[in-house]
Amino acid sequence: MEYLNTDILTRKDKIFLTVYTFFAAFILFPLLSDYFPLDSQTVDIFVFLMCVILYPNAYKNKLMGWALCYFGILTLFFLFGADITIGIGKATVSKKLLIEIAWTLPSFSIVSILWYRNNLKVYNYVALISVAVYLISFVSVLPIVMHYDMRLLATQAELDIHVLGLPGYTLMHAFAMSLPVAFMGYISAEGKHKLVALVLLICNIILVLNTNVTTSLVAMLICIIFFLSYGKKSGINFFRLVIIMVCVLIIYSFNVVEHFLEFLCGWFEGTAVQPKMESFLALYRGGEDEIGAVTGRENLHAISMDSFLSNMIWGGDQVGGHSVILDRLGGMGLLAGIPFIMLLISQIIVWKKKFCNHLSRSYYYLGICIATVFLYTKGLFGEEGWFMISIFVPVVIYTCSMYTVKQSS
Repeated sequence: MEYLNTDILTRKDKIFLTVYTFFAAFILFPLLSDYFPLDSQTVDIFVFLMCVILYPNAYKNKLMGWALCYFGILTLFFLFGADITIGIGKATVSKKLLIEIAWTLPSFSIVSILWYRNNLKVYNYVALISVAVYLISFVSVLPIVMHYDMRLLATQAELDIHVLGLPGYTLMHAFAMSLPVAFMGYISAEGKHKLVALVLLICNIILVLNTNVTTSLVAMLICIIFFLSYGKKSGINFFRLVIIMVCVLIIYSFNVVEHFLEFLCGWFEGTAVQPKMESFLALYRGGEDEIGAVTGRENLHAISMDSFLSNMIWGGDQVGGHSVILDRLGGMGLLAGIPFIMLLISQIIVWKKKFCNHLSRSYYYLGICIATVFLYTKGLFGEEGWFMISIFVPVVIYTCSMYTVKQSS
């Protein structure tokens, strides 16, 4: 655990918090971008430039070093006429380069400033702003995701449909990345705060369920298993794990899984999840995935992996487009893959030194686990994903852990 500089907020800090509030609202609150149709890259570059102007000396860290290395390599790919395989689709290479920079630099700049200032009040305000904006977003988004499903995202442009406040594809996935924060908030809360934390946790689960995103449901299941098997003081409780395993065996023996998958097929009927549930059911019964919702993704991953193995240094000619990590390795090899992976690892190294107890570290690692699931299984991570794993998850968990230490002292 590092000791913090807890000085009062400076004028620069207050401006920074104002900029951060705008950025967080633009990321998490779809209605804002609908009513003020600013180009997302313009907003991202503005936030980055404001951070640089406010704190020009805050970026001498390994995260920004790896970011500079990564973007430098992408620039070389662009200059030599090679493709930048980041899952954007048919955009030009120059556009892909701009998008990748815009999606990552604001979050990296903000977290670099937090490390540089090392001011507990700044951390507290960033956490408070993050949670407040997320709750406002929840109130506006939940009615929409309960009424529409993910298929609308693919058809709204074609059918000229536009729904105000409809969250984008990457924001739908980012909601699931907040689950470790919600679970830790509940397990660490005391007294009347525990009831509030429970309500927020339930609301978060309801939101994730209604996004109808299969990977988000898997992420939620991982969080629930971790929550049930983790003790606040003892860490992973192997007795609880044994009980969970026994329950799983009983469920398997009575064929509950098959009935549950049949129930899910009916529950998600008409949504993007239904064909995936039907594929899981067919595979569970020992048959073939005739729909291709599961095996199709595996085939796309295999394309990227084969491309990577054909040329491990700077990648091959084709990627599947359905894995952030594999697509970068497959299309740009270790040359771009290693710096990209280090963008996440360099953050983990810093944050693990800051968490003051095992509880906060464990739930942060859970957040990293969920983020890795999305990075491996999805073709897009987006600015929402980097915002969640670079700022929202670690900062809120960190401030919760500091509050717990303060209460117990």
